[in-house]
Amino acid sequence: MDETALDQETMGRLVKPVSFILGADHPTTKALTNAAERGFSQDLKQAQIAFNRMKSADRNTVLDMLDDD
Repeated sequence: MDETALDQETMGRLVKPVSFILGADHPTTKALTNAAERGFSQDLKQAQIAFNRMKSADRNTVLDMLDDD
């Protein structure tokens, strides 16, 4: 599995595209939102795990959406 390392700023940028693909109430979206807003190490870790558990096609789509910004 291709794991992408993310920092807090990047997690904040991922919230919108992940929300678009998975929905605002999806646990991955919520984890990324918490990590971006609070920045606690546990929140960052949970968001990283949740993002890496996404289907690779969805993850690649999200990262492509970031490149379009």
